[in-house]
Amino acid sequence: MPSSAVPHPPSNEQTPNQDNPRPKVRLDLADAPDVSPFYGRTEELTTLKQWILPERCRLVAVLGMTGIGKTAIAVQLVKQMSDKFDYVIWRSLRNCPVLEAFLSNLLQFFSQDGETELSPDRGDRLSQVMEYLRFFGPSAGRSHRCLLVVDDVQTIFSSGQLAGHYKDGYEDYRILWKQVGELSHNSCLLLNSWSAPREIASLAGENLPVRSIRLSGTPVYIFTMIFSIYTFLFFCQPPLLDRRSSCAAVTSHSAFSSPNADINFMHALGYSPKSCSAWAWLISFGSSTPLSPILA
Repeated sequence: MPSSAVPHPPSNEQTPNQDNPRPKVRLDLADAPDVSPFYGRTEELTTLKQWILPERCRLVAVLGMTGIGKTAIAVQLVKQMSDKFDYVIWRSLRNCPVLEAFLSNLLQFFSQDGETELSPDRGDRLSQVMEYLRFFGPSAGRSHRCLLVVDDVQTIFSSGQLAGHYKDGYEDYRILWKQVGELSHNSCLLLNSWSAPREIASLAGENLPVRSIRLSGTPVYIFTMIFSIYTFLFFCQPPLLDRRSSCAAVTSHSAFSSPNADINFMHALGYSPKSCSAWAWLISFGSSTPLSPILA
């Protein structure tokens, strides 16, 4: 069942320095993870900054499999660009809030001065959020920019369906993505997901205010698992082979066999039953659980 409430985290303000006359930046980064240190992805960071700042894209999607670095690159963007925005907000859909709760949570943050009364109607709440994205309140007196990062978008998609197909009760999110992408405003919505919502795919284009980028490479957790496997094999030396030969034999065999066949093969090499059991656990854990989910 969709969750019906999202806790409202506290926010803080970042005061500009003397060389930057912009007003204070209101930050709400309670959902943002700590992914430092960060290395590489220079080209992707440059492209995303170009889209968000000079080209003022309204909606940008960062796509890629778990562990590829979507969250890490979004955190770096926030660190490098926060002084260019009036409000910076990070929200995660990890706990699958329904759209009404998600919009209410945003409005609570936007209306900290008590200027906006929350409407019970979902359509009215969406209109209020879009109004803030345009002007940051009807009485603001000038245009503002907001950077809204929405992480873990794939959690509201249904597994076993076509990419971008929503779970029951979460279809209304397509209205939010579509309005953010189609309506004129000064802000930017940055989405992180395994795959793009279908609404974004239909709106995106090279010269359009909606863009998407797919991160390539090998997920970090795969490197972590490979390192763990080699460490395990090295220190659990069997009596029939030296360490280097045992590592090569088992890992080469594992590339073309099942876990049960691996265990039988390790028995033949002389690994102890405890080592074989530990190997089976390591393989099953590594294949089902990313070892670096923070970088998803």
